[in-house]
Amino acid sequence: WACPLAGAGALGRDRRWWRWDARGPGRRILDKYLPKGADDADRYVGNFLADKCLSSPFFAMNPFSSPGTAFKRWFPDRYSLLAKRLHETYGAKSLILWGPGEEEEAREIALAAGEAALPACPTTVVQLFSLLQRSRMYIGGDTGVMHLAVAAGIPVLALFGPTDCSVNAPFGDLSVVVKKDMPCSPCKEKACASRRCMEAISVDDVYRQAQVM
Repeated sequence: WACPLAGAGALGRDRRWWRWDARGPGRRILDKYLPKGADDADRYVGNFLADKCLSSPFFAMNPFSSPGTAFKRWFPDRYSLLAKRLHETYGAKSLILWGPGEEEEAREIALAAGEAALPACPTTVVQLFSLLQRSRMYIGGDTGVMHLAVAAGIPVLALFGPTDCSVNAPFGDLSVVVKKDMPCSPCKEKACASRRCMEAISVDDVYRQAQVM
């Protein structure tokens, strides 16, 4: 637990650790460390939600990824549009998760969604876990936060493009991957200009999957 803030960037750097942890044997590590400060984390998150008048279940969206892996991010404007669609259907807001250096963009994504979304509060790992546990569903790309959401026991809708979902996909019966088959995927071409694999995932694709989860 070396990172002071837990966001897509911070946890993404420990991707393999989080996969292993959420899968099974490593759950003992979560049980050992997450309860430390859990009561304080619950109060912190509860106060934030009360301040924002979020009494009903909300969607947790993570548009970010580790530094240097922007090629596997879905597009910010699509998260905004998705938040609007979900709000129109369910009346539920979306919280835009963020980590170090990501707050400004998180605010821009939330602003574009209007009343349908707002940026999440800054969190430690334990606070993020508490926030995820209260979420209706997690929606985001292939990051460490995705695996933490699995450990939190909530539905996870994962958006995969260049990374190999047979290796990195979230575990559990509550997890679903949205991915378009491409002849060039999986790949590690961080300088890819077209990002066809992510471009092919539409807002409708994600929205329809969220409806059946």
